[in-house]
Amino acid sequence: MIVTTVDDLDRIGQIIVENAAVTYEKIRKEIDHKAPLDFFTDLKFNKVGVDPLCGTELNFIEQLNQMFSNLVVISAARKLLELYPGEQFELCFGAMAGFDIASTDGKIVAECFAVTTAASNRKLEKDSKKLIARAVGKQKHIFFYSQNDSQEVLQRVYAKYSEIEYMRLPPLP
Repeated sequence: MIVTTVDDLDRIGQIIVENAAVTYEKIRKEIDHKAPLDFFTDLKFNKVGVDPLCGTELNFIEQLNQMFSNLVVISAARKLLELYPGEQFELCFGAMAGFDIASTDGKIVAECFAVTTAASNRKLEKDSKKLIARAVGKQKHIFFYSQNDSQEVLQRVYAKYSEIEYMRLPPLP
C-alpha cells in the first residue's frame, strides 16, 4: 500500500479503529454469557476478532498483535512523511516479505513493531541486525512502541548500531 499524505494514514487508522470496535462489541456481548475458561479459550483459539484492515474473521490474539503493529507502522509513516517531504512510502502490513516501510525510490527503509519490552525475544537487536545486513546504503529507521524498557537498555542497542535512526513512539492512540 502506497501512502503520500497524512490523510492516507488517517483513513487507514480509521479502518483499524472501526474494526477494533467490531471486536469490542462482539466480546462485550459474549463476556457475560460464557464461563471464564470458555471465554478465554474462544479468545485464544477461535475467530472472535477481525482483521484490523480488511475486517475478516480472525483470532483475537492475532488481531491484537496485528492491530498494534499496524498502528506503529502508521505512526512511523507519519513521522517519515514529516522527515522526508515529498517522498512516497510503501507500507507492508502483517507478515509480508521485505521492510515494514520503504520509500518508493528504495532509499529509505524502516522496521516497526509493538512489544511489551524491546529486549523481549531480542526484537530490537534482531531488527537492527536485519537492517544492517539488508539495507546497505539506505537510510535506516526503527520505530517501536514498548511500555517497559529502561532507557539504559535501549541506549546499548542504539550505540551498537549507530547508522540506524531509532524512535521509541509515545503511547499509541
